[in-house]
Amino acid sequence: MWRSVIINNVQYFTSLEIKPTKQLSITLSDLTYLWRETLSIGETVLRFKKCNPKASLSEDRIIEFVEELFLTDDCIPNLEMEVSGDKLKLNISKTLIVKMSYYFTLEKLTEESVYRELIIPLLLVINELKFAQEELYKKLAAKDLHLKEFELERYHITRKNVVTSVFRKEEFKKELKENFEDRIKFGLENASSIFIEGVNEVYPAFQKLVQPLCSAACGSATEERKESRIEEVSDKPTISSNKRNQKEKEETVVCKRLKSTKKIIM
Repeated sequence: MWRSVIINNVQYFTSLEIKPTKQLSITLSDLTYLWRETLSIGETVLRFKKCNPKASLSEDRIIEFVEELFLTDDCIPNLEMEVSGDKLKLNISKTLIVKMSYYFTLEKLTEESVYRELIIPLLLVINELKFAQEELYKKLAAKDLHLKEFELERYHITRKNVVTSVFRKEEFKKELKENFEDRIKFGLENASSIFIEGVNEVYPAFQKLVQPLCSAACGSATEERKESRIEEVSDKPTISSNKRNQKEKEETVVCKRLKSTKKIIM
C-alpha cells in the first residue's frame, strides 16, 4: 500500500511489503521514477543489528520494528536521502521504545516498471470508477421505474420535499461539465491524496494479479528464520502484524474486474 512522505522538502510515495518468500521489499517513487530494494529476512536482521547494536530483539520483533520505523502514524520518522547515480540511500531514524535507526539502499527500476506498477494501477482506478458510475446509472434507472410503478398503482407521496425528478443521464453529464475546471484545479492541488486514496483501493487486488517485475529475480532467494534466544526489549503489542492481516482481508469483487481490464491495457 502506498503512503506519502516528505524527504528534503520533496513529496515521495513509498510502499513497504513483507513478501510470502520471507523478504522485505521497499519501493519509493516521485511518480516519475521508481526505486526499490528487496532484502531477505536475514539481511534485514543483520542490518538492523548493525544500525542498533545495543538493541536486544528477537528476529520477529526486529522485522516488526523495521516496519514501524516507516509505517506508524503517531510519530513522523526523520528521513534523509543520499542520491548517487541510479542508487538512492534512505536513512531513517525514529523513537519507538527507544531511538532506532535504519537505512535502505534502493536502485532505480526500468521505465517498464513505472508503467506496470504506477500507470497500470491508475488505469485500473479509472476503469473501476467508470464501472461504478455505470452501475449507479443502472440503479437510478431501476429506482425511477420502481417509483413509476407506485404512481401507476395510485400511490402518492404526501411529503412534497422528498419528491425527485426522473434521472436523465445526458442532463447529468451536462451538469458535470459546468464546474469541470474547478474539479481539475482541486485535483492538481490535491494530487497526492487523490493518488493514495485511489490507487490503494485497487492495489491489493492488483498485486495478486500482476506480480512486480522483481519477484522473479528475488523469488528464489528464500531463507528460513532461525530461532532467536535474544531477550526482547518489550512485549508490548505492535501494529505491523495487524496491518498485514488487514491487507489480506482487503480482497473484494474488484479482483474479477481487474482480470478482464488487464487484458485490455497490457
